[in-house]
Amino acid sequence: FGGLGLPVEGHLWWNKRNWGYRTYKSKEELHRNYETLIKKLGGLIPRGLAAAIYTQTTDVEGEVNGLMTYDRVPKFEAKWMRQR
Repeated sequence: FGGLGLPVEGHLWWNKRNWGYRTYKSKEELHRNYETLIKKLGGLIPRGLAAAIYTQTTDVEGEVNGLMTYDRVPKFEAKWMRQR
């Protein structure tokens, strides 16, 4: 699950043609959609979900789907993520 994209200016491998499976324009929009995905996981546990792997940890070249930018700057504060 995942694929939530946010191009962060100044932290991109390439300033043109960045993409995500779903791309957002603000950190708030990204956070809101991430939180929605996390909440959906809880409902899948009774149906047999044993694990979930987020795609992807970091942005990679033109892809901006990472939890961190290409140069490893977090897109989410650790405290905020723990509260989810």
